[in-house]
Amino acid sequence: SLKSDVLKVGHHGSRTSSSQEFLNKVRPVYSIIEVGDNNKFHHPHPSTVSRLKKISRILYRTDENGDIEVETAGGEIEIKPQRK
Repeated sequence: SLKSDVLKVGHHGSRTSSSQEFLNKVRPVYSIIEVGDNNKFHHPHPSTVSRLKKISRILYRTDENGDIEVETAGGEIEIKPQRK
């Protein structure tokens, strides 16, 4: 089982990261993309963002939300973005 509440998206959300098949197995509630603002590779790719938005309840991106802190004590998850 690959089910997870939080997914740290691979390879900065590139076109080939996080396939639909993979996302269907993980079914994350929250997805987090670590990506630099205005990066030369134009990550994250729009198709990846679209797939994530269909599966995840909330999508965080470091280029939009700044640093993102995730806290849990094994139960409830608290996610604290630097910017909302």
